[in-house]
Amino acid sequence: MNNLFPENSYMGKCSCGKEFIAPKGAIHCHNCLYQKISELENTRTQSQWISVDDRLPESGAVLISHLSSFNSPVVSVAFTQGKSFYSGTSYPVQRVTHWMPLPEPPKAGE
Repeated sequence: MNNLFPENSYMGKCSCGKEFIAPKGAIHCHNCLYQKISELENTRTQSQWISVDDRLPESGAVLISHLSSFNSPVVSVAFTQGKSFYSGTSYPVQRVTHWMPLPEPPKAGE
């Protein structure tokens, strides 16, 4: 290599067929890497998590809730009554940070 590239760089070949110079271990050229990052960002935005700071669900909705506990995050099915969240046993759920609608149930035979 010349002085423009660090010693740990190498000439690689991306899955798209383009050759590229990158740190050892890199498997994608910059264009493919940016495309994969964009795909991941789109997937993340499609996850449908809604912050309770942005919007609350309609009263009576059955949904998936995400709450912060003292040790780790918890995801559970809950329903709402007014601005409150409840578990399936009508126990109040505290510290809900995000929620999302339930997905469509599977069709018969799936």
